[in-house]
Amino acid sequence: MLTNSTNSRQLAVNNKFEALQDLLQEEETTMESTWKRIKEALTSKCKEILDRNEHHHKEWISIETLNRCQESKNKRWQLTTA
Repeated sequence: MLTNSTNSRQLAVNNKFEALQDLLQEEETTMESTWKRIKEALTSKCKEILDRNEHHHKEWISIETLNRCQESKNKRWQLTTA
């Protein structure tokens, strides 16, 4: 059983592919311009559907603590790549 969210995403994807078919049916375009428009259409729809949110830190963790964690990650990365 599909949820409303899944249905709306599937509908959005289907609608975008219909728009792509319209782009491909135009005859007076170059391959480069067609590819550019297809790429823009897919990229915009992926951003809309996936809706990636920026990672926000927890309010109770201080910026100083986050900076120390990042420094620790950087040091571990340097040790593993050395």
